Amino acid sequence: MGRDSLALVEYLSDKLDSCLVLFVDAGGALPEVDEIAKKVEKRVKNFYRLQTNSNEWINANGIPADIVPVWHTVKGIAVSGNEFPAIANSLDCCWNNIMNPMHEFAKEIGAKKIYRGQRNAERLKSPIRSGYVDGDIEIVFPLENWSDDDVNEYLESKGVELPEWYQYGDKGFDCWWCTGFNAESKGLHKYLEKHHPDKWAIVSERINAARSKVEAELRAF
Repeated sequence: MGRDSLALVEYLSDKLDSCLVLFVDAGGALPEVDEIAKKVEKRVKNFYRLQTNSNEWINANGIPADIVPVWHTVKGIAVSGNEFPAIANSLDCCWNNIMNPMHEFAKEIGAKKIYRGQRNAERLKSPIRSGYVDGDIEIVFPLENWSDDDVNEYLESKGVELPEWYQYGDKGFDCWWCTGFNAESKGLHKYLEKHHPDKWAIVSERINAARSKVEAELRAF
């Protein structure tokens, strides 16, 4: 339900009757995000909410972080005797709770083509490009060559209001409790601190826990 996905829905408006709009809800959707999802669901013929539980994954595998001290991972703690909470790779959390469930679902329903909002202008993106074929599925990025301004202007031309958190940064909310992708998430953290201080208290506590473990290992390095 980020801006690229919203732009993609508009861009594919003439194909939506033959498409399934898939929303992967990893359990951490803010009420504002959920409201956007409900609006999209009302306007498309086929909509499916695929539910996963990223917080359950975090409790089992560790706090997602961009710097992972090996002796504070679940396996590392078993060897080192360090204390929990454990630290986990940010990418592993997204892969297990969003990207892989999305792709596996597409295979299960026999999808022949997946449209995604990935753009080359993004700093972080998958290594595949539009037209990539995985088995029987072609993956297409219609907005691949669009700039940030192109997306913003297109949404405005379609009368789609940009979610408020984009006033603070360029990343959408997948899970409000995400502690990874720190460079991209600073704006989201500001939004949380202002509009959801109770949730920000949880996120900031987890970030500080991860930071303290990373700093301890760096001092010993």
